[in-house]
Amino acid sequence: MNKQLSLAVALVLILFSSAPAAAALAVVQSVGLTTNGSVSNATTSNITTTTTNLIVCDLAYYGTYSPFADSKSNTYATAVAEITSGSDALAHLRQVYKENAAGGASHNFTFNFTTTGYPGFSCTEISGAATSGALDKTSSNVQAAGVGETRTSGLTANTTQTNEILKSACTTEATRAFTSQGGFTDHFNASSDGDTMGIVSAREIVSSSGQKEYTAQIAVDDAPSLCQIGTYKEATAGATGGGQFRRRGQ
Repeated sequence: MNKQLSLAVALVLILFSSAPAAAALAVVQSVGLTTNGSVSNATTSNITTTTTNLIVCDLAYYGTYSPFADSKSNTYATAVAEITSGSDALAHLRQVYKENAAGGASHNFTFNFTTTGYPGFSCTEISGAATSGALDKTSSNVQAAGVGETRTSGLTANTTQTNEILKSACTTEATRAFTSQGGFTDHFNASSDGDTMGIVSAREIVSSSGQKEYTAQIAVDDAPSLCQIGTYKEATAGATGGGQFRRRGQ
């Protein structure tokens, strides 16, 4: 190999290595809680989070929703708008998220109500997600008692990337619990009862595009259910910026 060709190969290698590869999607941690009885607000325990990560929160509740807040002054956008049980108009479920979130030590999450409510909620920190335009597709579904023990979020439209994380949840107003099905992993699962709005919150990381669905089995087929799913994109290589090629000495 002559000098000119060797130099050209070296320059190509430098150019291609100047932008760092994006880290793969991963769940860093989750935190959640339910309350025993009606409250005006509820706050999770503290965790230490990393700035620029994605935070997705699944919120189940009785009561009137007030904008979700955290101790780092992040502003949360709606992924899945509020859905309401057909048999009890006070039972609700929704999903909110914050991409490129501010993080750090003593990070907690507070669910506020304009009227008192029974919250059950979970927030998940995700690394490797896009820092803008992270939300891709959503679906939500309300089902009555008597449709079978397997409950569904319904199918999303085709996702636009192969690598995405699916964030999902189900709740019920009845004294029941859910079990996630398929490739989903629970990160918070609390049963509902007369004084508690329970919730199962789960995730799956996928590497193929297409329609996505969350299914969970309710303990007994005599209760309504509310289920949802949101899909979030992995960051693409170089999306957060990279070094520029510079000549020696510059």
